[in-house]
Amino acid sequence: MNQDPPLWTPAPARAASSQLARFIDALRRDGIGLPESSDAEAFAALHAWSVEQPAEFWAAVWRDGGVIADRQRDGTEWDAVLVGGDRMAPPVPVEGPSWFTGARLNFAENLLRLDGDAPALIAWDEGGRRGLRWRGLDLLAPGEDEEEEQRRAERGSNTEDWWATSSHHAASPLDGEEWKTTAPRYNA
Repeated sequence: MNQDPPLWTPAPARAASSQLARFIDALRRDGIGLPESSDAEAFAALHAWSVEQPAEFWAAVWRDGGVIADRQRDGTEWDAVLVGGDRMAPPVPVEGPSWFTGARLNFAENLLRLDGDAPALIAWDEGGRRGLRWRGLDLLAPGEDEEEEQRRAERGSNTEDWWATSSHHAASPLDGEEWKTTAPRYNA
């Protein structure tokens, strides 16, 4: 394993106020034997636990992230967190690995649960910085707004190129339509 020092380390105050530190502290309160988040070894210990106990780790991530899912008749959200965990390779339907079997959730519902003026999406491209805020993201109509459509027309870009680089594309799963993305093409 590479033991080179990290290229950058956050200031202790910044690390202590991070979401990762908050997650470690929550796991400790739940009885997971991790060092305190202020301990430099806490992050390495979290990584080790995630590798050694992937089902427990990902169940904790699900709960901590507040994933919204349908409840099954017995009140649980899934049948098993991990099936076929001894086979961490490209999945095979019967052998696994399969994650959160039996879980049913609505992707858009989970994306739209936040509200407010905080940025939901930030995109930097040739046109500069653009973004969408949580407030109103659920009202974003399918398709492009006039300004975005004009930019696409001026560039002579095709749909795949445009959609792959548009901040509005990231909201396209919200319209309930089938969607895909491709890498943008670069011409010399």
